Amino acid sequence: MPSTSVLFFTTILVGVLYQLLRIGRRPSGYPPGPPTIPVLGNLHQMALAATEPHLQFQKWAQEYGPIYSLILGTKVMIVLSKDDAVKALLDKRSAIYSSRPDLYIGGHLSSGGLRMPYGPVWRLQRKVAHNALNIKKSGVYTPYQEVENRQLLFDIMQDSTDLFGHFRRFASSLTTNIVFGFRWKTFDDPRLREFFDIVDDISAINSTGGAAFADFFPILRKLPAALYPIKQKARQHHEHEKKVYRSYYLRAKEAIVNKLLTAKPCTCDDIVEMQQQEGFSDDFATYIASTFFEAGSETTSSELYGFAQAMLLYPEAQRKGQEEVDQTLRWMPATILGAVPHAVTEDDKYMGYHIPADSMVLLNVWAIHRDQSHAINDVSKRDHFSFGAGRRVCPGVHIADHSLYLAMARLLWAFDMKPQIGLDGKEILPVQDDFVQGMTVHPKEFQARITPRFDTRAAFVKRMWEEAEKDLNAEGQFVQSPI
Repeated sequence: MPSTSVLFFTTILVGVLYQLLRIGRRPSGYPPGPPTIPVLGNLHQMALAATEPHLQFQKWAQEYGPIYSLILGTKVMIVLSKDDAVKALLDKRSAIYSSRPDLYIGGHLSSGGLRMPYGPVWRLQRKVAHNALNIKKSGVYTPYQEVENRQLLFDIMQDSTDLFGHFRRFASSLTTNIVFGFRWKTFDDPRLREFFDIVDDISAINSTGGAAFADFFPILRKLPAALYPIKQKARQHHEHEKKVYRSYYLRAKEAIVNKLLTAKPCTCDDIVEMQQQEGFSDDFATYIASTFFEAGSETTSSELYGFAQAMLLYPEAQRKGQEEVDQTLRWMPATILGAVPHAVTEDDKYMGYHIPADSMVLLNVWAIHRDQSHAINDVSKRDHFSFGAGRRVCPGVHIADHSLYLAMARLLWAFDMKPQIGLDGKEILPVQDDFVQGMTVHPKEFQARITPRFDTRAAFVKRMWEEAEKDLNAEGQFVQSPI
């Protein structure tokens, strides 16, 4: 009898060990990828590449081709590194490639369960986004873009020391105006600083190994918060974020519903209207508004900082001016690894490879935009995916595109942008591919000499801002709607 028990438990143990050792292996038929080790798969390589993931993903693309796979514990990530692959899967097969992966810490807990896969609730959110941000509606917000652009030029002319700070105020104020109907007068506004703290906080939570391990080994989700403290941090982040954004939304909603003089045209008009039709909660309405706000603010400022860096590194492009402006989106995208991955909902085949259902699908934007095989093409014919792909493409693309173009073109018109001079008399150039990593990326801080090109343009920038200020009160808010 004892020998039978030993045999039974030995069999169970061997079976468990066999199943454990299968974790981390790349099944046959999957796209190729770097060698794996048991249990971890490629997680150890991801950890080593954490400081410069875009360069490692580009290197793997060069080694394994346009589509490769990473085995991350129990999960599979499919990486698309060619524009043809992106268009074939995320665009043409968007019906099954438009979901989001099951991210427990960075998705479920930090959004209170509202960050969603593809389905009816997501389609409702997308409907609101389309109504609020379509190309016709986007043109309504041009007066907001004009005022923020004028202040941006004036602020930089007054003091260009904190260039990124000016870009962040510009982008955040514009986005807040469009979404909630109010603006930020200065970068030092405590409420604006609070927003930046929220963004930095969620980036810090998502960048920890603890957050990732809950995604790749779901059994860890069952651990109590005392043993897995990042769960509590994510919940606290959500409660704080919800409190801040809910106050913005409810203030806008009250003004809209009661037709107060403080109401300004904004996307909350469409959210309130849809809320009345569909009956969803204030929390869900707040979530929709906050996604517009967060997506529009950090990406725009990061793109502009990348543009300024490009002008220092490539003065010949600066001299060419407006004809080169569109290239900034391809050259330094704010989402170099596609921000949030897609997820495929069904088994699929591509290039003979098996793509299993529930795989994460990563848009390797950096590698695609730096693909040398496309360098022979005219720049206007090169694809870029700075705003995503498929049904998950950024709904605010029309507003962002116009805001970036206006800012870049006028910066080139108004200023000469040159590197700072060091004590040795030599120019201090920023390091081209040295980024601050996060949900979005931007170049590490650099100093620049930004001066008006002509006295007449300096005077014009000053005069245009003084005219814009006449429409604002002491708090920097519009006295009446400019729309």
